[in-house]
Amino acid sequence: MKIRSKLIIGFLTVIALFVFALLLVITTTENKFADNINTNLKHINRQMMHDIEKTIEFRVQRWREFVITPLVVDTVSKSNQEFDDIQGVSALIQQRDQEWVNASNETITPLMEGLLNNDLSQRIKVRQLFYERDQSYPVFPEVFLTNKYGAVIAMTGKITDYYQADEFWWKEAKAEGSYVGDVEYDASSETYSLVIALSVYDTNNNFSGVLKLLIDTQDFFKDFEEKIIVEYLSLGQYVDFTLLDNQHRIIHKKGNFTMLEEVSAEERKELEMLEQHQTPYLILDNNASGIDKKLVVQSRSKIINVGKPVDLGWNLILEYNQDQLLSPVAGLKSDLFIISIVVTILSLYLGIVISRSLSSSIHQLHKATEEMEKGNLNVKVDIKTKDEVHQLGKAFNHMINQMKEQQQLLIKSETEKRNFLEKSKKELEFKVKSRTADLEKSRVATLNILDDVEEARKKLKDSYVKLKGLEQLKTQFLSFASHELRTPLTPITAQLQRLLSQDLPKKERIASLDMVLRNVTRLDRLINDVLDISRIESKRLKLAKSKNDLNEDLVLIISTATPLATNQGMKLIYTPTKLPKFMYDKYRIQQVLTNLIDNAIKHSAGKNITISAKLKRDKINVCVKDDGEGIKEEDFKHLFELFYVGQEGQFHAKGAGLGLSICKGIVEEHGGKFTVNTRIGQGSMFCFTLPFVQKEASLKHNRYRIDKKHSISTPHKYGWGKKQNTQNKHSLQNKLITQKKQNENNKKNKKNK
Repeated sequence: MKIRSKLIIGFLTVIALFVFALLLVITTTENKFADNINTNLKHINRQMMHDIEKTIEFRVQRWREFVITPLVVDTVSKSNQEFDDIQGVSALIQQRDQEWVNASNETITPLMEGLLNNDLSQRIKVRQLFYERDQSYPVFPEVFLTNKYGAVIAMTGKITDYYQADEFWWKEAKAEGSYVGDVEYDASSETYSLVIALSVYDTNNNFSGVLKLLIDTQDFFKDFEEKIIVEYLSLGQYVDFTLLDNQHRIIHKKGNFTMLEEVSAEERKELEMLEQHQTPYLILDNNASGIDKKLVVQSRSKIINVGKPVDLGWNLILEYNQDQLLSPVAGLKSDLFIISIVVTILSLYLGIVISRSLSSSIHQLHKATEEMEKGNLNVKVDIKTKDEVHQLGKAFNHMINQMKEQQQLLIKSETEKRNFLEKSKKELEFKVKSRTADLEKSRVATLNILDDVEEARKKLKDSYVKLKGLEQLKTQFLSFASHELRTPLTPITAQLQRLLSQDLPKKERIASLDMVLRNVTRLDRLINDVLDISRIESKRLKLAKSKNDLNEDLVLIISTATPLATNQGMKLIYTPTKLPKFMYDKYRIQQVLTNLIDNAIKHSAGKNITISAKLKRDKINVCVKDDGEGIKEEDFKHLFELFYVGQEGQFHAKGAGLGLSICKGIVEEHGGKFTVNTRIGQGSMFCFTLPFVQKEASLKHNRYRIDKKHSISTPHKYGWGKKQNTQNKHSLQNKLITQKKQNENNKKNKKNK
């Protein structure tokens, strides 16, 4: 290929690579920018819904605090007492209600005027006016209070009815303690509001009335659009938002909208697609609205606390036109394409001009070279360009002159070279012999290196065996996580779905919630056990030692476990001995004692369990002995291995294989030893020792060993952190309560049968 062609191709290649790199950078930046906006939009969507939920909770909480004030409680109680003393109170209420309803909108009867101007109404109006001045609009357009008969006793403005006990919200508030309704239009206040009803109780916690208040929807959406467009996203016209209630009616929307209007067919289709894909966001291409690509993000309201858990069922939908937002980047791509074409044409023209200048000079050099090949050393070149090619021509002429001189010198030195070669041959033979000897030495050194490599290979093999052990431990942990941690989640999910999908009686709801609580406690205990093991393995356990009485701890644990043991036909035997106070971590040692006694109850099969604690020289020796089935030899070897639950699950019954490992780590961090003695059919005895020290002192630990009597002790290799959860102290109590409830249920079932 000629130089001209190479230059032109080179220019074009460089330009193409530059344009490609620039396009790649712009495209990558565009994608990252779009992904970042998508991520922020999903986060802001959830945050905005969270702000609405917190606003409702905050407003309701302020009124919950108000209804327990002495003024409210005393006024309602006084009204109830007056109505209790009236004979035919129902007829009186109906009469007043009929007069109330028949009065025109402009008429204020004496009864209405009295209710509007009493002390409690004035106090409510002051509270109502405070919020209105603070927010510059009526936050609570209507507030009124009824007694237990449903009659109005205080109000901030005229309402439609005097008797309210037949209203659905009144009945719900009385039964459940509170009520949250849907957004609706209130004719009395002429506002779209959220209905809230709160029960009022007397000093004896008896139902005495209901407070109803309306929260103006402006309170939820104040600065709503400004937060989304300016403060949070700064995306301006590209972002649209819609807030829907649980019936898919519009509560708030960007731009003009009709309150409580049904969403359009296209928006309903988008909602159905979100529910079908079970995802909080959806990217739509070529939709019916003509937008090439837009992101639709949904956030559903969560449970709020207004005295009881309530799900509003609201949905916040955010949308933005992705292609329109990125239109400047698309324009930049078009401009870059046009610029690339112009630069390519200019580069092509420049390459042709430069190549012509170079090709004429190089052609002259080519001809001179051909003459030189024929043996003509009298040829010269004459290049007049003032560039590198001109320097090349001068160098070529100088080379011709040098070649003439060298030709003469070569003939002269030919004889000298022959003599030199002969001499060099002899010297080379000598060097070859010397180098052969050096190679022999290198061979010996190489053999020594191979021996070292073999030794390193053996060490590598040993490391591989250890790594396999770690891999097996990882597999065991994954199995534990997938089974043990999932087991309590299954009943939790089932009971929550049952509570959400069915209108259950109160007794069944309490039973379902009780099951959820038990499984949550179990899940919390499993997670804390895993965290304890993690701190043991990473040597991060730190003990909070103080002077404590071990007898007190033993009596406490045994008294707690006694009901469970008695229900299973067992007897816990412990004779307190005089033990002086000494230094140990009270919480951790209680954890060890609870675990050992709990295991003994599980495996004693209705027999006695003996607990003892004695001071022997400079150590405290604690033992828990049961008369159960004992531990098989094949299980005993793995007794303290993580996640090991025994052959056929006979040792760690319904356990995760972590308890004994945690107990052993706690004891050894105290500087003590953990031993186990067992015989098949005769039971097992778990013992541990604690150093008897009455002030802080450093403790030394022994190496790991298994003695002939199956006594096991391990080196100090664990470290502990702070207490993770005080619920661990009550793990045994929780089990006792659960067992007691199960026994009562079994008795009831037998009686029913």
